[in-house]
Amino acid sequence: MADKDTTAETPIADDAGPKKPDEKVIPMTKAPVIQDRPLKPLFQQSFETQAAIACLEDVAVGGLVKYLVLSEAMGVVAQAGGQASIRSARRYLERESDMVFGVIRGVGLKRLNDIEIIGTGAEGLAKSRRAARRAGRRMTCVVFEKLARPDQIRQQAYRSLFNAMDALGKATSVRKLEATVTKTQRVLPLNATLEAFKK
Repeated sequence: MADKDTTAETPIADDAGPKKPDEKVIPMTKAPVIQDRPLKPLFQQSFETQAAIACLEDVAVGGLVKYLVLSEAMGVVAQAGGQASIRSARRYLERESDMVFGVIRGVGLKRLNDIEIIGTGAEGLAKSRRAARRAGRRMTCVVFEKLARPDQIRQQAYRSLFNAMDALGKATSVRKLEATVTKTQRVLPLNATLEAFKK
């Protein structure tokens, strides 16, 4: 008599191996260790970024770090191959230490004082307006009549929002908000901000 085929009755273990009936999955609470060393995060600052941070982190308000010093520390020309690392260093110090640096064209980086930091708001608004205008213009690069109705609604909504962002970024809009904040002496919530623009 031929042996009974038991292939279908044999359980196949998955990659993790067979599980015991009462086995529980324990969540990982610590970084895994390989050869007694913890795994490092995927993102790490480059040497150039770390060197730029080292040059900038002890600068006093109003202090200036010349591009020549940054170039020597990073090992690359600050105004060429080192630009990305300098941007990363500036973002890091602004996020972690509230240190803001402005560019002195052709010279280096200056740590800004409080008044100068507030002054960067106008630059930020100008960039936002330009970005809004470009995005709004991009929304018109479609054949509107051929869009499905839901896509037409999205296109019109985006255009309306970008138009509003452009308008709200004007100097006159800022003056309206300043007049309202003078009375409230606080940051305005969204509804109050929109109401101020109607005056």
